[in-house]
Amino acid sequence: MKLWLSGEGPTDIGTTKLLPGDARFVPGPMAEIIDWLIDYQLEFSPMELDELGAQCVKHLTEGELAQAKVPTRPRLLPGTLRPKGEAGTTAHAYAMGCLARAESVLEKEPVVAIFFRDSDGTRSAPKGLWQGKVDAINQGFQLSRFDAGVAMVPRPKSEAWLLCALKANPYQHCDALEHAPGNDGSPKALKLRLEAQMGVQSPSGDQQAEWVRTGLVDPLQIDMPSFTVFAKRLKVVLTQVTAPGWLPPV
Repeated sequence: MKLWLSGEGPTDIGTTKLLPGDARFVPGPMAEIIDWLIDYQLEFSPMELDELGAQCVKHLTEGELAQAKVPTRPRLLPGTLRPKGEAGTTAHAYAMGCLARAESVLEKEPVVAIFFRDSDGTRSAPKGLWQGKVDAINQGFQLSRFDAGVAMVPRPKSEAWLLCALKANPYQHCDALEHAPGNDGSPKALKLRLEAQMGVQSPSGDQQAEWVRTGLVDPLQIDMPSFTVFAKRLKVVLTQVTAPGWLPPV
């Protein structure tokens, strides 16, 4: 099984560092959460296998998805609503689905594609904004005829999931975090709360990823509506692609 990831930057999914004659994916906290959940369900870590040279983890940037040469996106079916302001999100998820589907067919191997986006807005993120982002990603995967795609959309942003584990009363009453301001300029911004809680100013993606790797953040204990939607979908996809008799897309 191959794992394809796309996000917004080093402090969520991660980043690709260019080295002389090579490139290396540096996972962020959301990638580590994904790896943790896969390891729990399937009892192997894609990140560890990739470190050993298996080349089973691929990181796709927003720029790569925007420039990808894929078939022209088909029109939505009559009566299907397009989430307002999310055409770009759908287009990128569509490109990722097309590329992952082609890879799965070529290699005759399952590919799981996880597409991350925050749902933050200028104030607290209303549920409709979060749902629109999730719907836009799912539409992109559906239009590409790729059924192993997973939308990973925290509400309002990834810091909420981390704070669920790191706050003074960890894993308790985390729903309230989903109603926090999504605007980083707010005095109650989640980024500021995370910095204060951990005593670290502007923690890097590496630092945040380490919180997950060391178990300071335990994804299995996070209980939040937006996290549950993601985790359940990932579980379904992993079950499908590892089922006996799996066949590549046609």
